[in-house]
Amino acid sequence: MADNRELTLHANEVFESLCERLDSMNLHYSCDPEEYIIRFDYQGEDLPMNFTFIIDEDRQLLRVYSRIPITVPKEKGLEMAVATCIATNELLDGSFDYDMKTGEIFFRLTATFLETDIGDGLFDHLVSYSIFAVEQYNDKFFGLAKGMLNVNDFLTANNQ
Repeated sequence: MADNRELTLHANEVFESLCERLDSMNLHYSCDPEEYIIRFDYQGEDLPMNFTFIIDEDRQLLRVYSRIPITVPKEKGLEMAVATCIATNELLDGSFDYDMKTGEIFFRLTATFLETDIGDGLFDHLVSYSIFAVEQYNDKFFGLAKGMLNVNDFLTANNQ
């Protein structure tokens, strides 16, 4: 296992590499190098998306989070819990988390960089797959939360 200095150096390398990759993808972002946090927004076909990359120096992880820009009403909570399970089951990578107390839905994806380098291909995957997954489901979550869809509609929409 690497010592703390090596962990810090590696986290810095990953942070800088991710910023460089976002630059090369022409994505505008804000960052906090002290906290190893990078944020960027992306306009999808319907709802805006925001993404946060967090580098966990101690555990040598790169995490991607995106809050779906809706709040689920309490009466739709059980349906949304089922819907997030359906959506997560369909994903090749990452997952959706639904907090029944707050009504918030998040997408998350994690990759480790422990004792390895993260190449452009993995960075591209983390960015593009996160955008794809959120774009694929955010409007369906919105429709369910607003009563325009029910769980059966959600399931049918995912199987088309």
